[in-house]
Amino acid sequence: MKHEKRILILLTISLVISIILSYFLKATIAQISKEYIEFLIGLSITMAGFGLIAFQIGKSSDELKKDFIESSIIMLLSSLFGIAFWAYQQTLWLAVLASFFFLWGIVLLLVILLSERFDIIK
Repeated sequence: MKHEKRILILLTISLVISIILSYFLKATIAQISKEYIEFLIGLSITMAGFGLIAFQIGKSSDELKKDFIESSIIMLLSSLFGIAFWAYQQTLWLAVLASFFFLWGIVLLLVILLSERFDIIK
């Protein structure tokens, strides 16, 4: 399977799972605080760094290395929205986007690892 088709399938699956999870976690949106966003920024930057390190030392297929780059980009987007919310705390939608992109990045990373482990998507 070509990488473009594989990454599209992975992104779609992880996006659908993230939307479903965020629907069930919508009660936590009312509890978003500055400390939560600071924690989210630190964790998403750490996870993006993990993805980039996995890309550097990855000795498996090129597809897996490219998948780690995709999850790192989503984590960096989460960090950017979190930093924007930290600067402009009146805009709650930035915090919601930061939380959603973080959740999407985590789910994408899990889907990538599970599909690699069990050879679900080749």
